[in-house]
Amino acid sequence: MENNKSNLITIITSLAVIIMITAGIMLHEEPEYISPSTVENNIIWIDLKNDSLDIWMRSEEPVYGIQFEFEGIKISKSDGGYLNLEGFNTSHNESMVLSFSFEGKSIPPGEFMLLSLDITYTGGKSGASISNLVVAGQGGTALDFGYFNLNSNTIVLRSTH
Repeated sequence: MENNKSNLITIITSLAVIIMITAGIMLHEEPEYISPSTVENNIIWIDLKNDSLDIWMRSEEPVYGIQFEFEGIKISKSDGGYLNLEGFNTSHNESMVLSFSFEGKSIPPGEFMLLSLDITYTGGKSGASISNLVVAGQGGTALDFGYFNLNSNTIVLRSTH
């Protein structure tokens, strides 16, 4: 009788493990991250989701500040990403984001998800885009960046400098 209980416990435990593994495999989603297919090294793009968007940047030089203006969305909250993690001062209104460090920190060269924004689309997802971008280097010098539109797979805007 004791042996039967032990076998039953082993079978139930095994089934539970199999169910958890199967559920984990079924729930596994491909990452939503999309990197633009461009040869440019200084590039900004946005990853649009249902009620949020992520701002991504790939840079070959340090970036000390950013300002992005948007069309087709209303921003309600900004959070997460490299800027939040590294303590950058980030503020926004309904259509613009500004971020820099009072301590003089920079975003190092590389590829980073800068910030996640909670948003509402004002004209549908396809109408959401960056309409103006300013990217600052050391001492406030303007850096040349492109805004890559993932929908059209092209650079549609350059930073103002």
